[in-house]
Amino acid sequence: MVVILFAVIFVLLGVISHLLTKGPEAMTSRVEKADPQASLARAQAPPDSKFSTSRASLVDRYVASTASGAIEAYTRETKESLIVRFRTFNEWSVSAYFDVNQNHRIDPNVDVGYGGPPYDSPNAGGCTFYALTRTSTSTCGGFRSSASVQVQAEPGGWMTTTWVIPKIEVSTSGNSAWMIISAYNSKTAQRLDPSFDNDHTVEIPFVVK
Repeated sequence: MVVILFAVIFVLLGVISHLLTKGPEAMTSRVEKADPQASLARAQAPPDSKFSTSRASLVDRYVASTASGAIEAYTRETKESLIVRFRTFNEWSVSAYFDVNQNHRIDPNVDVGYGGPPYDSPNAGGCTFYALTRTSTSTCGGFRSSASVQVQAEPGGWMTTTWVIPKIEVSTSGNSAWMIISAYNSKTAQRLDPSFDNDHTVEIPFVVK
């Protein structure tokens, strides 16, 4: 009994000594802050067994942005439609091109595009067209689409353009869409021309079927 009592006293003295030398934080467990990039990556991943496909249709998936952060792209989906939402800032306007037959080439009158209104004319509506070359398209409306578009101004100078696009218009595979982003800045005349190569194609898996 005496031996046990001395052992307990020895342990208590050790704890007190540790607190005096290290401070109270020595007894608290370290809580790591969540890595926003890790959370973002998980948000982009297709749902696993823990998530229903109906939930996936309600959540925006971040898919791309420019290095400056002036253009952001998000997607979500329903069984029939792909919903693409662009947030733009500082007078950028954006178009979404789709490599419909997924061959990393621009095929005239096959691959299609959905162009938002100019930054300074948000009420102009959208435009649907065929991709002809990297720098040319058919006339606005040359591609007859069933898509709809909504444009909304946000506080702080941001503008949101949301397209609701039938999946059958942008994918022959029915499993995913290959999106390419094109943009134009009306203030600086900077351009981001569409490139259908692998490095500039955003693959959007269809998880709601």
